Amino acid sequence: MQQDTFEVSARFGQMILARILELELGASRDEKVIPSLLSPDHRRRQQKLVDEQRAEAGRMRAFLSQTKIREPELPRTA
Repeated sequence: MQQDTFEVSARFGQMILARILELELGASRDEKVIPSLLSPDHRRRQQKLVDEQRAEAGRMRAFLSQTKIREPELPRTA
């Protein structure tokens, strides 16, 4: 099956990458808190949050892997 390639601006690509890194950093921080939580239910919810953050980062990485940075258009001279 052929994958489609999406053209995106450099700025959009950078925004997606920044969001991926933010999600991964947040997941790492949130995971470190889990052992200190007293309630099993709270630990379960915290782990679910971590799992969802990592899953979203994974989906965004998959999207980013299918993109191509669009070359900026040069101004036309008359």
